[in-house]
Amino acid sequence: MKTDEVSAKKNSWPIVAISIVLWFVSLLNGTGIGAAYGVYNKAMFVVLLCYTYQVIVKGQFRRINKTTVILLFVLVFQNLYTHFLYGKDFIEYLAIYAIPILYSLMTIDEKQMRIIGLTYGICGGIILLVANFTSIFAGWDGNTVSMICFFSYAVFIASMFDVKKKEHQQSITIYSCIYFVLLWTLNSRSCILFSMFLLFCALGIIPARSQIKKSTMLIWLLVPLIIAITVAIISNLELSTSMNEWSKEHFNKSFYNGRDSLWVRGFEIWTQYPIFGTGTFIIRWHNSAVSCLVGAGIVGYFIWIYAIRDMLAKACKYIDDNIIFGTVTAFLAVWLQQSVELGIISTHGNPIIFVLLGLVLARTNTLNKEEDLKNTNLE
Repeated sequence: MKTDEVSAKKNSWPIVAISIVLWFVSLLNGTGIGAAYGVYNKAMFVVLLCYTYQVIVKGQFRRINKTTVILLFVLVFQNLYTHFLYGKDFIEYLAIYAIPILYSLMTIDEKQMRIIGLTYGICGGIILLVANFTSIFAGWDGNTVSMICFFSYAVFIASMFDVKKKEHQQSITIYSCIYFVLLWTLNSRSCILFSMFLLFCALGIIPARSQIKKSTMLIWLLVPLIIAITVAIISNLELSTSMNEWSKEHFNKSFYNGRDSLWVRGFEIWTQYPIFGTGTFIIRWHNSAVSCLVGAGIVGYFIWIYAIRDMLAKACKYIDDNIIFGTVTAFLAVWLQQSVELGIISTHGNPIIFVLLGLVLARTNTLNKEEDLKNTNLE
């Protein structure tokens, strides 16, 4: 084995440890224990230290996308503006983006991806068992528990997209059956719906590979905004009344569960702070686009969508790779679920989502290196 290949394999193992640690940070975030010991802030500080070590000590700054650096400077300026004008900023939230950027400097192969996926699957499954058969999570919001499990399921499924292998099909089917039975009792419609969407993509029932490409990526990313605008427009129509009655009959809660009026209010506030937003993500808008527009304005929303699209579009070059296909599809499933839920944009973003995005970037970096090595050997 060549020296470069040995080095790459050696350097890829920390990504497994970091991913597992961040799962536990995600679990503790928002709990009394997490708040008492400042788990989230300490974890983000460690991530920033690792990032600084990679960039400065190991001299990897040149490998970071320069567009990302420019956008970061714009966001810092924006935060200074809202801080001095309104006394509010979201600098603390930006720290979580060090996770995917750090991952983009690392490499990952199928074995390590499988270990991460299986670990997340087991941990998410344990949470579901505890939620169903004990009272440990009795004081928790059902949606919070559901989303930890859903995000964990997304990483698990992402590691199992090689559906040609019979053992993987069996693993997905058996785990998913148990998962859906246990998840149903938590009554989180969005987690159930998008878990099914992701499962059908993994099994090839939904032909996602042909729909996930560079040219369609912007459409995928604008779905939360399109949904919020559409619901806000039709919220007072008779159709919405009928949908609410149907949902109450089958799920014991209205179809929108108050999100329609919440999004209308969010757009009203955004019109008062259209350029740079209010400078805070404290309010729970249950829609990532509304959260971003209200907190960061049209400037922040544009930067956010542009940056995510840039990351995913570059990954689409290798969409035939199972890890890329799995992680990109899983991230998009989570992204769509964030049309009606919390996690990706909040005072503290959920680390699992950013681990998933980081895995996309790590695999893209791995394949880029392999392609460069191949081209060098041909020369």
